[in-house]
Amino acid sequence: MMDHASGSNAQRREVLPKEERDRRAMFARRRREIRAAASLSKSHNSIECDLPFRLSGSQAKVAYALRMNCETLIRDAGIDRVGFLTLTVGDVGTDGRFLQVFDSSEASRRFNSLRPVLAELFDRWIVVTERHKNKAVHFHLLGVMRAKVDIRRGFDWENFTAANAARARGAVDERAELAYSVAAAPVLRDAWRMLRETLPGYGFGRAELTPIRKTGEAVASYVSKYVEKNLFNRLAEDVGKRLVRYGGWNKRQLRPNDFGWGTPGATAWRKGAQACAATVGITEPEQMAQYLGPRWAWRISRVMGYVAAQVEKHSVLDSIEWARASMRGEMDSCERRRRDLESLCGKTIEDHWFFDEIKEAA
Repeated sequence: MMDHASGSNAQRREVLPKEERDRRAMFARRRREIRAAASLSKSHNSIECDLPFRLSGSQAKVAYALRMNCETLIRDAGIDRVGFLTLTVGDVGTDGRFLQVFDSSEASRRFNSLRPVLAELFDRWIVVTERHKNKAVHFHLLGVMRAKVDIRRGFDWENFTAANAARARGAVDERAELAYSVAAAPVLRDAWRMLRETLPGYGFGRAELTPIRKTGEAVASYVSKYVEKNLFNRLAEDVGKRLVRYGGWNKRQLRPNDFGWGTPGATAWRKGAQACAATVGITEPEQMAQYLGPRWAWRISRVMGYVAAQVEKHSVLDSIEWARASMRGEMDSCERRRRDLESLCGKTIEDHWFFDEIKEAA
C-alpha cells in the first residue's frame, strides 16, 4: 500500500507542467530571500553574535536592499577591483592614547568631510555605520577602486591574519607585517600610504583596506550583517540616524521603499497607506516623498495609527475625515521643516530626499 502511494506521488510530481514547476521554484526562492533578509544572525562566520531580536519589516528591507546593492556593485565592477575599508573614528590625545568617538552626530560630520578623500580612491561605494560593543562608532565601506587593476592577486592572507592577531594581543609581528605589505598590489600599498597620511587630519584613526577574500554573495551578507549588529548596540540618540550611505551611485541603488514584502501584514499596510494618501489626492508613490519627505512611511504609519484609535472610540463613518485631517497635519509639518532648512542653509530645497544630508552639512 505504501509503495503504491509513493508511486502515485512520484507520478503526480512527474506530470506537473514545466511552468508550474518554475512557478513553485520561484516562490520557494523568494521565501528563502525573505527569511534571509528578516533574520541575518548567521550570515557570515566572522560576526558571531546571535541577537535576542528579529528585525522589523522596515529594518529587514534596509538590510535586504543593502545586500542586493552590495551584490550589484561587485557584479558590475568585478570582485578583483572591490576593496573593503574599515574606518575607526577618533583622535590621539596628549598622552598618546587613541580617544574614540561615541557621538554619532560628530562621527557623521567627520565622515561627510572625508567624502572628497574617498572619491579619490573609489568610483562607487557603500558605507555602513557600526556602533561597537564599547559604543564607539566605526564605518565599514565596500567600494570599487578607481585604479582599474586586480587588487586580489598575490595578497598574502596568511600573514595578514597573523599580523592582525598580533595587534589584537597588543604586539607587532614585524615579519608578518612586512610579508603581506610587500606581497600586496602597488595600488593597494599607495592607498594604504595615502590613508595613513590623510585620515588623522579628518579625525580618524587606524584604517584597514583589503581586497575581498570570499565570494561576492558572502561579503554582501557580511556587510548587511552590520545593520543588525548596529541596531543591537545602538543608543537612544541613534534612533532615526542614517545606517547606510551611498556614494557614486547617482541614485541608482535599490532603496527600501522601492519594494515591499508579500506578507499579509505588509499587504494590509500598503492598502491602508494608499487609502490614507488618497484622502489628500496623493495617488503615486513618488508623491509620498514629495509631500511627506524621506520618512513618509513613518508619517503614514502615524496617520494610520491615529485613524485606527479614533475608529475604535467613535464611528467608522468618520475615518475618512480623520485620515484627511491627519494627513494634512503631516504634510504641513514636512513643509515647515523644509522652510526651516532653507532658512538654515540659505538655498531652496526642492528634493525632500536630501533633508538629512542638508541638515548634517549645515
